[in-house]
Amino acid sequence: MDKRGEGVRIVLDRTEALAGKPAEYRMIDGEELMLVIPAASALTAP
Repeated sequence: MDKRGEGVRIVLDRTEALAGKPAEYRMIDGEELMLVIPAASALTAP
């Protein structure tokens, strides 16, 4: 993560590229942020 704020875009792009599904950010009770990252296929993982 080179610059502040680029991390979210990096997570979204790389997760979709490797897992074929987007990462999902969810707000919990308006106070906590949960990040769900689907597993990559063993065939696509580096």
